Order: sequence, then structure tokens, then C-alpha cells
Amino acid sequence: MAADSERGLSFWLCETAAFICLLMAAELYKDAKVLSGTVWATIGILFAIAGFKWTDIRKRLASRETPNAAPVPVKKPHLTIRFHDTIPLYPDLAPNILACSVSVVNDEQRFETTAHKLRAILNFEHILGDKRCTRAVWLVAEGSTRRLADEVSLGMGRLAYLLLYFWDANKVPVRYFPVDGARFMTDDSSVPPLEAGEWMISVDVTGDNAKASDKFKVTLFPSAVMMAQKLT
Repeated sequence: MAADSERGLSFWLCETAAFICLLMAAELYKDAKVLSGTVWATIGILFAIAGFKWTDIRKRLASRETPNAAPVPVKKPHLTIRFHDTIPLYPDLAPNILACSVSVVNDEQRFETTAHKLRAILNFEHILGDKRCTRAVWLVAEGSTRRLADEVSLGMGRLAYLLLYFWDANKVPVRYFPVDGARFMTDDSSVPPLEAGEWMISVDVTGDNAKASDKFKVTLFPSAVMMAQKLT
């Protein structure tokens, strides 16, 4: 009964048409009209098959008429990293210190999101093979004040700066040091400076619900002149 109710009126119309066609075929065979009888019998069989298969036929026709719905976007933040150049950390954060930075922005504009608990790792590689891996520090501006943080959360359209390396603005020749936590000491003998020349810097940002990575080629000169190029 359930199958019959699902097939509905179309099923019975097809089966009735099939029955009539088969009756016509039988009459024609009786009069020795084999060709005409075969045609009517074939039509009757097709109607019968269509009736039994009508549920599947109707579903296929409906699927062709109904366009595929556009996929619903996943509500996640999107992070973009851009080279930002030099930021002075004096007078409020570190005396006489300049730092090179990149900006990280949550630029998802289709809907509101927040990238939670973002942290960053820096990988330095000199063209001659020297490698460093350090923990980046965020510079966050809140109104007229600035602060340093190990992690940040970025709402829609918000940005923060990642500090890559730093140097003392009053010392010549310049010695560059990789940022590794909130330590900006240029006279610590336990931390060797970055050698002048070409460095590849990989920036890897990860959070609870977002991540981003980028690479930059930076050339350091003893005269505090730098050239930077985004690689990805």
C-alpha cells in the first residue's frame, strides 16, 4: 500500500495505458497483423515499465529542474600577512630600539569572525646556511597606548604587528638580532647577531581557528639599510 500511494496517479495511468496497448496488440495478433501487434505490445511494455519506475523517473526529473544550491561558506577568519617595514619601540617599550615588522590582519569581510589566540614562530635562514628559530612577539596598539604580547585575538578588520628582528638606533655599525620573546637586548653575548647579507624569513601564525604563513627575503646591511621582498 505504501508503495502504491507513493507512485500515485501517474503509476495507474501508465499501467492503464499499458493494458490498453496490450489489448490492442492481442486483437492485432488475432487478425494475423504481427508487425502492428508487435508495435502495440512494445508500447504497452514501455508504459508498464514507466509506471513501475515512475518514482525514480520523477526524482531524476526534479533533480534536473532544481539547480544545485550554492555551498554555504564556512564561517572562519582569514588572515593576511604583509611586510610593514620599521617600527620604533622607543620611548615606551624599549629605549633606542627599532624593529622590523609585518602586519597580520583578519580581512574576512563577508561575515564577522574573530581569530582567537594567535601565536607566531619565525624561521631565519641565511644564504650561507645559518638558521634560527624564534618565538615572535606581537605589537598591539590600543588607542594611544602600545603593548607587547605573546598572543593576540583579531576581530573583523583588526590587525596587529609581528616583530621580526631589531637593532639599536644609536649604534654603528648596526647589529641585528632576531626577536625571541619580549627581550630587546643588543649587548647580550649569549645571543649572536644576525649576519649581514641575505636572509629568508618564514612567518608561521597559528591560532585556535585560523592560521597563515608567508615568506620574505630580507637583505641586511651594516648601515641600517634593508631591502625586503615578499616571496609568496
